[in-house]
Amino acid sequence: MLDVSLAMSGSYSQPPLYLMPGLTLNLNTQFIGAATNDDIKVYATARKTGGGRSVFFASGEVFTPDGRILASATGTFKPGRQPSS
Repeated sequence: MLDVSLAMSGSYSQPPLYLMPGLTLNLNTQFIGAATNDDIKVYATARKTGGGRSVFFASGEVFTPDGRILASATGTFKPGRQPSS
């Protein structure tokens, strides 16, 4: 979940909006809390934190609806190429 969320935070180009699937070069994950049977839904947030044209960096968290953080991650990604017209 974190891998996809972080990768997507820097894998869009606009206009128009394109998803440019890329490659995960490095992913560091920290498991902070445990989900329970009551945690049917969990949510991920992610943000691009830096990088350039060929590589970008991102970080994010997975949390429960009541705000408990279950995991966090940082990663390095290579964005895909924009589709040709």
